[in-house]
Amino acid sequence: MPRKKITDLLNDELQDSVSSEQLEPRTSVEPAPKTTQEPGSETNNQIELQTPKLTESETPQLPKYLSLERKEVRLSAEQLDALTMITRRLNRSRAKQGERITDNTLIRVAIEMLIEHSAKLEGVTEEELLESYKRAIND
Repeated sequence: MPRKKITDLLNDELQDSVSSEQLEPRTSVEPAPKTTQEPGSETNNQIELQTPKLTESETPQLPKYLSLERKEVRLSAEQLDALTMITRRLNRSRAKQGERITDNTLIRVAIEMLIEHSAKLEGVTEEELLESYKRAIND
């Protein structure tokens, strides 16, 4: 049986913890209002059990990457280096806080552009497809 990679084990553990959180809805507890007892009343010496009121709170929002499907892709060393450099440049130039830009973010943006111009793609090799894509986005 092949050994699992550490990243696969961590992803499995993370998925298990997220799915168990989803199964158990979070609730907040509001104590029942206290009632004042008059001295000498029969219930003064008895302990009253108070049932806390449960209110549903917002469900925790999953991180974006957990809502996406996993897909592996093979890239050349030059592509990986360029992707990393672009990611770093964009993250350094971010003026506001927000979603962190990752290599995967840029790959998803590129895929959206490819889908948008897919009708103009033609060719049977990677080079031909790339050239037709370049023509499509430059038109």
